[in-house]
Amino acid sequence: MTTAEDRDSIPLHLLYEEDVESWRTTQSPALRNWVVANNFRAERSKLLIAPSADGGLGCVLYGLGKRASADALNCWTAASIADRLPDGVYHLAQSVPPAAATQFAFGWAYAHYRFDRYRRATPA
Repeated sequence: MTTAEDRDSIPLHLLYEEDVESWRTTQSPALRNWVVANNFRAERSKLLIAPSADGGLGCVLYGLGKRASADALNCWTAASIADRLPDGVYHLAQSVPPAAATQFAFGWAYAHYRFDRYRRATPA
């Protein structure tokens, strides 16, 4: 996870169900068509990886579900996203409140942590 200033990073859009239609109208025709073709409606924990114009990884869409949930952005949200993405450098496409950003960063880091100091190289 990085800031948006890294021009090679991949945007990660966190979307509520209520916001998908208005968000989609601001996107390129190719991305709009991709979202419709994949029936992405931002249901809770749904993930959609969209290609770029050159066939690479363009952006990631993640559904937060209905806006009623006050804790939609918690550490477990970020952990579940990070675990399901291909290797790469990502940034949040929109700003989030400071408390939610802290929780999100903690979850992102937690998902990448592996305690394997005492793990055997081969099974016994």
